[in-house]
Amino acid sequence: MSTNYAVALIFSVIPAALFASLQDTSQDPALIQDEITVKLQEGETKIPLWILKPSKIDKKKKYPAIISLPTGPGTREAVHFVHNRFWKKEAPKRNYFIINMEIPGLKFANNIEDSKKLTDSILNFINKKIPAIDLSKCFIAGASNGGTGALTTFILNSTKFAGCVVFPGALDGNFVNQDKEAVSPDRLKDKQIYMIVGEKDEDWKRTNDQVVEVAKSKGMKVKYEVIKNGEHIPDIKPSVIFDWADEVIKEIDKKKQNEKDNKNNKKS
Repeated sequence: MSTNYAVALIFSVIPAALFASLQDTSQDPALIQDEITVKLQEGETKIPLWILKPSKIDKKKKYPAIISLPTGPGTREAVHFVHNRFWKKEAPKRNYFIINMEIPGLKFANNIEDSKKLTDSILNFINKKIPAIDLSKCFIAGASNGGTGALTTFILNSTKFAGCVVFPGALDGNFVNQDKEAVSPDRLKDKQIYMIVGEKDEDWKRTNDQVVEVAKSKGMKVKYEVIKNGEHIPDIKPSVIFDWADEVIKEIDKKKQNEKDNKNNKKS
């Protein structure tokens, strides 16, 4: 990644008027609580998880999932704010699992080894404890600092996720460039990102413009949406995120079917 990638604006805050209008930090009674423990550079860290299931689960099927990183300092209130705003109503009826992680998103963006440990730990948790999730259809998402953590995690671990959506997110190119293999065009080609930023959020928009430009130069598939008159956490319909993810899943299924057909053709 080009070193002209902008550093995340870690002290940005949600404008007071917008936060007051959107804030809902109450706990969704449908959430199931669990936790993982990860040995990070700073020591063993317990990370609470808040899990939402699809409305109906067929034991014969597997379902997609979104791992969500919260805004700001990653507090429980921030988790519930993002969950209630983007996931609570739409995810169950779209048959997605949501795995909310109660952790500062920048924990994923400060140390490459820690970022990879956190990624492997949450995916191992899903594999062992939620077998109904299809790991090939697992997305990572986040807002603000959580978006920065999600985007950084995706770039460093792009083969482990179906895609990444941030609303908004940023990236420190100097940081991710430390892992030359992860940022190589061969690794990143055709990887899917959906970036959403508010028009009025000028600093983050400037950062997102740079991220999009460089991501495209690496052959990544980028959907970029600037919300007219939008603030830091843009007021979007959650359905647009799931519409995008559904399209990504269709591409995954098509690729799997083509690989299966090619394999069968070789046998015959």
